[in-house]
Amino acid sequence: MIVSGAASPGEVERVVRAHLAETKACLQKAVAPGATLTLTLSVRPDGTVADVRMVANPT
Repeated sequence: MIVSGAASPGEVERVVRAHLAETKACLQKAVAPGATLTLTLSVRPDGTVADVRMVANPT
């Protein structure tokens, strides 16, 4: 999904939650069973996303 312009924290959360099932399905193929994923979004004061990091954490 591509979002143009600034997004509020609520909008970011809504988009992430809307795609949670897709993300989980993809992770199940690529990450060891039982592992968790940490998603870090860095959002600038104007609402634009500066950085996105995902880290798989083995159990």
